[in-house]
Amino acid sequence: MRNLAKGFFSMVLVVALLLGGMVGASASEKVEITIGGLDYVYMPMVVEAFNAANPDIHLTYMPDVGNVDDGTLQAVLQSGLGPDIIGTGSGAGRIGPLAKNGLIQPINAIYDEYKLWDRYQPFVVDALKKTVNDGNIYEVLEGLDVFQIYYNIEIFEKVGVEPPKTWDEFTQVCDKLLAAGYTPLANGFRGGLAAGWLVGQFFEAYAGSDAMNSIIYSGAKMSDYPAFEQVFQLVYDFGQKGYFNPKDALALDAGESEALFYNGVYPMFGAAHSVLLRAAAADDSIDLSKFAAFAVPSAVNEGVCRPTMGLAHSWVLNAQVDESKMDAVKRYFAFLSSDEYCRIAMGNGGNLIPAITPVPDDTEMNAIMQQASDALNSGAGYNPSVFLPGTAKQAYYEGLQGVLDGQTTPAQAVEAIDAGLSAQ
Repeated sequence: MRNLAKGFFSMVLVVALLLGGMVGASASEKVEITIGGLDYVYMPMVVEAFNAANPDIHLTYMPDVGNVDDGTLQAVLQSGLGPDIIGTGSGAGRIGPLAKNGLIQPINAIYDEYKLWDRYQPFVVDALKKTVNDGNIYEVLEGLDVFQIYYNIEIFEKVGVEPPKTWDEFTQVCDKLLAAGYTPLANGFRGGLAAGWLVGQFFEAYAGSDAMNSIIYSGAKMSDYPAFEQVFQLVYDFGQKGYFNPKDALALDAGESEALFYNGVYPMFGAAHSVLLRAAAADDSIDLSKFAAFAVPSAVNEGVCRPTMGLAHSWVLNAQVDESKMDAVKRYFAFLSSDEYCRIAMGNGGNLIPAITPVPDDTEMNAIMQQASDALNSGAGYNPSVFLPGTAKQAYYEGLQGVLDGQTTPAQAVEAIDAGLSAQ
């Protein structure tokens, strides 16, 4: 009997060991997927949360995988060394080249399976569908940039001006600031970036979002809309009036003009909300409570004040992802549009406006971000600094510099952008 019992317990031990081995093997056979790019401070927390919720998947983060603007990301993907899911700047000028060269793949099926269409505001869905304009969608959006004019509250109070609600009031504010000894607008023109942020808002004020939409997505030319030439003329006129100091503005790049705005030299600065938030995160001396924002009023529709927006950053799917990983990558894309992801990002240094709707009630936002988010309620135009494709965007920046300097006519600037659009 004792021998029988001994044999029985030995058998139980063997079975237990075998089962233990099977459990160990199962645990080690996790699906391995990688994400890379978009070096946000909260990514380690995102990885931890996703892995905890998906014990059958092991997610690894690779921060530096190259940049689409300088071609390094394309080189990484062509080499086969890129991550499964790639974070990159959004917009037609960035996502388009990746899709058209077969480096990323459509994710329509993921949107359908996880009903991601329902997670985004209609204007966001529309923009995402049109990024490549081939009937497919390629990206899950990380967040939005909102472009407005930020102003120094103390200077406005000192001069006795208030945020304008009409285009005429906007120019009157500029005149009063000028009379008080201030050059109104901080945006430098060197490199074109900061100037592009601002003038893109003037495009919305003069032409409206339908015109920019047609140019970006429907093959329209900028020259089809006289308002765009008007805006380039406006840039020259603003320089002559002193709203920009042409000599200074042509010498200042985006970072330099930002710094002068934060230090109270210039009273207004046209930029995305995230520009201010990133600057404050890097420099403790920047007090964001000194600044507020207003959307540029329409020059053609009385009382309409709409910001412009940009699809800031997105996540896309490597074309070389093996089918065996697809369930895992689908679940990660679904996680990207979840309330949990939003809470992690916003609670740990995120500076982009959440693209999902509704935004969870307990999402943390500071005053700058909350105001930018609220501004979207009235709709938003398309900022060309984000949406114009590469060649056209460069022509846009060069045109701004040339017009302000008096070396390029408004008509020539528009013509060069059209040529850039045709070259895509």
